[in-house]
Amino acid sequence: MSGFFYDRCRRWAAGNTGDSHGTSLTTPNRVDALLKGGSKNPQNRLGNRTQSDPGSPPTYDSLLQPYGGPSKALLHVLRGMSKDKDIIDRTVKDEVTEALVVAPTISIVDSMPQEMRDRAVKFAKLLDHIDMFLDKLPDRLNDVLLFRTELVRLQRAISFGCRPGTKPHGRLARFLHNLAMSLDTNQRPDEACSLDEEALAIHDECCRANPSAERALHAKMLWAYSVHLYAAERYEDALQATEDELKIRRLLYEFDSDESMALSRALHDRAIYFRQLRRFEDAKDSEEEALVLRRTIYEEDPEKHRTALLECLNSYITTLKDLGLPKETREAQAERDKIRNPNQ
Repeated sequence: MSGFFYDRCRRWAAGNTGDSHGTSLTTPNRVDALLKGGSKNPQNRLGNRTQSDPGSPPTYDSLLQPYGGPSKALLHVLRGMSKDKDIIDRTVKDEVTEALVVAPTISIVDSMPQEMRDRAVKFAKLLDHIDMFLDKLPDRLNDVLLFRTELVRLQRAISFGCRPGTKPHGRLARFLHNLAMSLDTNQRPDEACSLDEEALAIHDECCRANPSAERALHAKMLWAYSVHLYAAERYEDALQATEDELKIRRLLYEFDSDESMALSRALHDRAIYFRQLRRFEDAKDSEEEALVLRRTIYEEDPEKHRTALLECLNSYITTLKDLGLPKETREAQAERDKIRNPNQ
């Protein structure tokens, strides 16, 4: 990342374009500020306010002023994400050219002229392109966290004034989810949980508007939330999040048997959380249900699914030992050994 760009980011984070010693965008204070808006209810922060309200979003120019305008801002982001500058030209040149012609403000309201709305949508699509790039940078965790923080900030402005459950809010929920994943990767699970909670609250409205299209993503968000809660040692909450995920996974499985692996994974996770809470009988029941699914999956493609079945069996054996069931433990160990060495 260029020194100039990073210096600009530091000033922006401090709310000051003249002092280069402000707080980094990736500090806890910056991420906390991203979430705070006077109300703990995300929909109150992102609801149907108008441009005349005191809390209305800034104009597009002022939002990106620290970068010198939208063109420079987006090119800084794209260049910072790519060690090979040519990848920008090859992949998103045309999209960038179109998207830079954006509305004077980012607020999308029902009365917006169609031309303005189209420009704003193109800009939102560009943000999706940027987020796609971020998944390809596993070795640059701090940069990814920085950029995802800014993507959330920009998408929050785009979503401002839109009806809950519309596409801008769905995109914001996804960006919050991705930022939470980055925070967890940086070993900041408590902050990740806060972002997960906002993402889920926003995305719940999207599910109400279009349940069939959004259900799978909501289950994925609940899975991430449970993992982050577990990392934060909030085991009861992690269990509840997994129970909520399981309700969706079971429904998806009824209509599509290909969802069996996702359902078995949720059951396996629940068994782990039960065991952490010393509810060993419940853990045993959950793992047995997961094993039924994973044995079927294994039979379809042993090479591909051997590891998944062994993972489940190892967890099941641990639970059986905790319950003091030697006979069942030996039987499960024998099955595990057979799966591990099928030619013996």
